[in-house]
Amino acid sequence: MSNSYYSHSSGNPVALSRGVSASLRSEFDLVQAGFDAVQMAITSAQNYASAPAFDPTVTYTSGAVVFSNVDKQLYRRNSSGISATDPSADTTNWTRVVIGLIRVEVSGTTQAAVAGNDYWLENVALCAVTAPAAVDGARFAVTPANGLKTNTVDFGAATVRGPAGIATGVVTLDLGARMECFYSAAIAKWVLL
Repeated sequence: MSNSYYSHSSGNPVALSRGVSASLRSEFDLVQAGFDAVQMAITSAQNYASAPAFDPTVTYTSGAVVFSNVDKQLYRRNSSGISATDPSADTTNWTRVVIGLIRVEVSGTTQAAVAGNDYWLENVALCAVTAPAAVDGARFAVTPANGLKTNTVDFGAATVRGPAGIATGVVTLDLGARMECFYSAAIAKWVLL
């Protein structure tokens, strides 16, 4: 059964073998992160179910949540202030709230990612994806539908934590597996789910 919050792709433990403590702890960490993501999605849905419509005359506090009058998606205010621009067109002041990822098919060789999307790489050549801004709660995924093990994700100066440790900069999806990330400001890192 497929689960968008946890993907058993590490190969640990190896079938019919005795477990190695470190690899099993790492796998359980991934399972825990997956369960944490499920709870965050449930909490987000409960908190945002009654979000008001965006009003360009209101001064919003940092963290305020509204729904866009244009695309009907939820957005969280990045800092206190007022803006006449709908949140769907104002990425400086608003970040889309991600409850479920939206599938985006990529046919080119480069893609600037936006939080809330699952990028399906379909070009026969490798694709270079640039991670979205590292904002608390941002979530995105990259699915190498082209079957290549040379697709990359550029995290820039941000750090990403996964089962093999931490990395900064360009990460190659050399296993050819889907990668889903969540940014946590509490630890100042992208976390692989």
